[in-house]
Amino acid sequence: MPTRKPLASVCALLLALGVLLAGCGGKAAVLLPKSGSLPGNSNNGGYVLADGAYIYYTDFANGRRLCRSHWDGTGEEVISGASCIALNADEDWIYYKNREQNNSLWRVRKDGSDTQQLTQDAVIYPQLLGGWLYYLQMDDDRKLFRIQTDGAGAEQISGDHCAYPNATPGGIYYVNVGDENRLYHVALDGAGGGERALDARCGQLNILDGWAYYISRGYQPGVFRWQTGTANMPERLADAEDNSILVAADNTLYFTRSTGIFSIPASGGAETCLAEENNIQNLFVAGERVYWLGSGGGALASSNIN
Repeated sequence: MPTRKPLASVCALLLALGVLLAGCGGKAAVLLPKSGSLPGNSNNGGYVLADGAYIYYTDFANGRRLCRSHWDGTGEEVISGASCIALNADEDWIYYKNREQNNSLWRVRKDGSDTQQLTQDAVIYPQLLGGWLYYLQMDDDRKLFRIQTDGAGAEQISGDHCAYPNATPGGIYYVNVGDENRLYHVALDGAGGGERALDARCGQLNILDGWAYYISRGYQPGVFRWQTGTANMPERLADAEDNSILVAADNTLYFTRSTGIFSIPASGGAETCLAEENNIQNLFVAGERVYWLGSGGGALASSNIN
């Protein structure tokens, strides 16, 4: 069993997140895409992202403030003293949800200067794509919106009650709660409205490299994949549960059941148990490790992805 690590300091958090070293060789791990976050990580909180020479992260030990450090853990500095989660980044800015300001969307320059509020409304699941931030508006039945990265041009994309949005160059996929959690697709600008893409009832959803990976809900829940934009039938890859968590990364699927954390190849195959753990609330994949938070919160545990 992996050992739980209390988040008692900035260094402890960095070590727990695996951002200091990637193994005995001391090579820096490639944690996340340079901008933004993996869809699965983003839809589970978005607490860390890699950007060039820095790691930006939510410091749980100190009020969830936004910090950064170099890959080797040196040069730690506070970028924002606000309570920051749901991190995204572009060339100049870090975008985040401010828990102290109604969970509204903010941005701050990477050197900590020029903090700006982008929305008044509470948001959830923000994702950065092509100069826009896509998000669900919490106080408006979780409808899908987008706003330009400077805070201009906010507009509604879908009037559906949405969950687990995934912004891709070909449009946004989301779970439509109002249609019994079925998979929907809408254009990036909302043109034509949302349309049902698949009849399956979905829990957590990840869109990656032209495939939709999801937890099915209802009769015989499982981990499924479906090639987006086709009439192909979904493929069942593994057993799961209604509340299973799913993260797709690097041609591998990581998911939870009540007995622990498991992985399988994205195309299906042999299942590997990574950790025996109950009551997992959040799951993240970064570099060569998988991380999770238990029901008690305040502590992070990890296991090698192999």
